[in-house]
Amino acid sequence: MAITPLPLNAGARIAVISPAGPVGQEKVQRGIDFFEQLEYKLDILPSAFKTSAKPYLAGSDHDRVADLEQALLDDRYDAVICTRGGYGTMRLLPHLNYNTILKNVKRKPFIGFSDISALQWALHDHSSWITWSGPQLARGFGGEDRGEGFGGLDAFSGQLWFDMLQGTMWDMALPLPESEELRVI
Repeated sequence: MAITPLPLNAGARIAVISPAGPVGQEKVQRGIDFFEQLEYKLDILPSAFKTSAKPYLAGSDHDRVADLEQALLDDRYDAVICTRGGYGTMRLLPHLNYNTILKNVKRKPFIGFSDISALQWALHDHSSWITWSGPQLARGFGGEDRGEGFGGLDAFSGQLWFDMLQGTMWDMALPLPESEELRVI
């Protein structure tokens, strides 16, 4: 049976993690500012801004595993969002305590994309937990403000993302942007 996330409403607390590489504080802060305007509370876990002996990683594998497990297991967090994707996530997979995570997993939204997909598939493979591939805090909402009300996202993508997060789009077909059509080759 699939573990589906609960809708995430204003006031929810979101853990911010960097399972892959480090990210610039400016982009993360823009993403945080955006979410805080919508009354969400975000906590940046310790390795999000770290670098290691390998500057393309956000801290050691041990640090990133600790952040991930804290984000997933700590009841203070209603959701988990990654700052970005990228190399490094797959290095965590053999170090995760899947039994502990999956015995205690709550129905939290877990959001990421790119190499974060390896982690999402591992969690799904062990538990049937449904996670979301979608815009991340720095690479998405923390991008240059497009002036469309959703930080670095266009209005269509941003609205759909929040509709999914808040549960209003579940069990519905995803619409296409106006003047777009779907073509199958």
